[in-house]
Amino acid sequence: MVEYVDLEGGSLAPGLTTFGSPLGLEEIMGEVSTKDGYVLDPLQDRVPKVVGGNGALIHAIDGLQFGTRHALVAYRAGVTTGIVAPASGGFLSGVSTAFSLAAPHKLADGAIVQESGAVHVAIHPMGVPSVSTQIAALRRLLLHPSEGEAGVWFDKVKSGEVPLVVEVESADIIATLISLKSEVERELGTRLKLTLVGAREAHLLASEIYAADIGVILSPSRPLPGPPLSEKSAVRMLLEHGVTVGLGVSVADKVLNTRFDAAWAALEADGTISKEEAIALVSTNIEKLLGISKSEGHGDVVATRGGDLLGYSKVVGIVSPSRGVVDML
Repeated sequence: MVEYVDLEGGSLAPGLTTFGSPLGLEEIMGEVSTKDGYVLDPLQDRVPKVVGGNGALIHAIDGLQFGTRHALVAYRAGVTTGIVAPASGGFLSGVSTAFSLAAPHKLADGAIVQESGAVHVAIHPMGVPSVSTQIAALRRLLLHPSEGEAGVWFDKVKSGEVPLVVEVESADIIATLISLKSEVERELGTRLKLTLVGAREAHLLASEIYAADIGVILSPSRPLPGPPLSEKSAVRMLLEHGVTVGLGVSVADKVLNTRFDAAWAALEADGTISKEEAIALVSTNIEKLLGISKSEGHGDVVATRGGDLLGYSKVVGIVSPSRGVVDML
């Protein structure tokens, strides 16, 4: 049986991708029993030998939760793929994974979009350990052999096989990371894939970030107020310098607004960002920056009624080749 749906001037668009929140690793923000929890950090904790000691590296796929309220609501708003890294309050997070927001469980067809994506760390001023200590740890991981699972994955980072994703806010720390990337590439003779996440002050170093071939995922998506309070938005400033940009969110209940974050970025850009480029900010750009590669013809397609995905249209259907279904919403 074939069901025909009149889109009434609507559109077809790629399914959106979200990153930055713990979506997929928690059900309820304030209830510990519904969360995967935080990983032990080698700079602050004693990591047990049974886990791998200081050579341990945690994979987010092992803690995934499906069928959460925030995931299902976001799916009905056109967000079909989530990317999440292990939650960490310190330096070393782990390896991210990409999953379907509509899958009922991990073993369902198409539930796991990609088992492993990028290696994630964070550099933040926290008193102890110092920023310089965190940079020193990252330098050692990149320039010297490491043991265990961490060694395996940082070898992939060194060869440029997988991205290194660094959560960072300060322009000063970003400048140090740019210098470190140059140092490592000079020593190893390879090209690193580096992505900055959070990056509230990245616009201050837009030209330097582009020259260093570094990508940026802004989370939250509007670190600057935008016109008329600031002449340009952070997204526009980075794009004008040629930086590959993605937009993230920091809390799971905001994921359903992903398409409006992209629309807002386009509106603030005064016509310099097309609708296609705006959608890329929350789909293909994020996947590229986080090492997620979807097979051709296997990406989800979102159908909207009465307008395009960036407007106040209704998502009425999602075609998912990887899951082998068409969801009528």
